Amino acid sequence: MEKPRFQGKPPRALIAFFIALIAVMVILGFYPKVFRSMFVSAPESLFGGFLSGVSSGSQQAGSLWTNYLDLVAVKKENEALKKELSLLSRRLYQSKDLFFQNAQMRALLELRSRVVKPGKSCRVMAINPTSGHRTFLLDCGSVDGIEEKSGVVGSFGVLGYVVRVFPHFSQVLWIEDTFFALEARIPGIPDSGIIHGQGQGKSLRLKYLPLLSAVKVGDPVETTGDDGIFPQGVPIGSVQSVGKREKMLFHQVQVTPSEHLSDLHFVYVFLPEHHWAVHSLVGGLPK
Repeated sequence: MEKPRFQGKPPRALIAFFIALIAVMVILGFYPKVFRSMFVSAPESLFGGFLSGVSSGSQQAGSLWTNYLDLVAVKKENEALKKELSLLSRRLYQSKDLFFQNAQMRALLELRSRVVKPGKSCRVMAINPTSGHRTFLLDCGSVDGIEEKSGVVGSFGVLGYVVRVFPHFSQVLWIEDTFFALEARIPGIPDSGIIHGQGQGKSLRLKYLPLLSAVKVGDPVETTGDDGIFPQGVPIGSVQSVGKREKMLFHQVQVTPSEHLSDLHFVYVFLPEHHWAVHSLVGGLPK
């Protein structure tokens, strides 16, 4: 039979532990400051620093989370403001476009009330974007009485004339095109000349105006009314420069056009007095 482990004298290690504990208690009883610094202040400082670090970290984490939520809210508000700004920009563009259309319509109505020659108001459908001939399309055609050589004007002056006609739309040659030519005059000068286009964005050229003509910069240039396309006195542009060359019989006159193709919505088309398809200008013999 196995004997009990603790019989007789207690183990020496246990006796030594109790003796050391009693000695420590006695010493600390006489030195309370040492006891406090060892068993109170040290743990308190240790755990206090730990808890302070935890609290500071918690505050920083809370601050970061709050800042993140604020950034998310600001981002959503920024996106909403961008959408609202885009919507307002579109509405502003539409308002400006409607304002220009209204101004053009009022100017054309005023022009129509002053001109006795018959015509029709048409809307610009499209502008030729290619680098070829400068033309644009109107939403009126042969069913509306439009014919080739019908003169087309805007609210400020000559735009061009019709070169092709279809049942419901027509094609207009723009005044700046190099194939455009029209008889023109300067008020107060008896001689007339021919207006030619020189290309997109360039000035017009008034040719065959004699050197003896007293033309100067700023003079208005208008239609003569003798071509059967436009009535007399429709503005074409104004004189931009006047040049002279030796051994030349005519002025070198550059003209700034009155009309521009940008922001063009409505035009007025004059119905020609002559039927060009029936009465040819060349080769016809009087009957």
